[in-house]
Amino acid sequence: MNLRMLQTVGLAIALGLASAAYAAEPDHGTTVPVPVLKTPGDAVNAMAYFQRGVDEHIAKDQLHQLHAYAFAARDAALKIDDLATTLPAEKSKALKEHLARIKGIAAQIDKYGDAGKAAEARQFAAKLKEESEAVQATLGITASTSWQPPSQATAP
Repeated sequence: MNLRMLQTVGLAIALGLASAAYAAEPDHGTTVPVPVLKTPGDAVNAMAYFQRGVDEHIAKDQLHQLHAYAFAARDAALKIDDLATTLPAEKSKALKEHLARIKGIAAQIDKYGDAGKAAEARQFAAKLKEESEAVQATLGITASTSWQPPSQATAP
């Protein structure tokens, strides 16, 4: 074998390994659409709905779908900041802190869901629930447990 042949074989092996690694990656194509949210109450309901979806998927051991619900909860939560424009300064500051934590928690849920680590994902799901409840308390809004996104016939 000459050097050119060794390089070609090495490249083929590297491409094969890269393809295998890509195939083993979790499916990030699954998304959950966040509906148009027009009021802080809508956004709180959506956030809580998707947060419950995270819990349900962990309970069903469907960890590969966690990212969709975690990021939908995050997106709904972040929309609250745009909609809750009349909060006093101290509540606005507290809200922003909760929303920043939700953003990081969603990423951790995705990370542990992708890794198949249910216990860790469950811990961060509990933190997501705590922050969701803290957002509700800050706004003085209680999420409806019966709320579903438009055109959703069944719960997550």
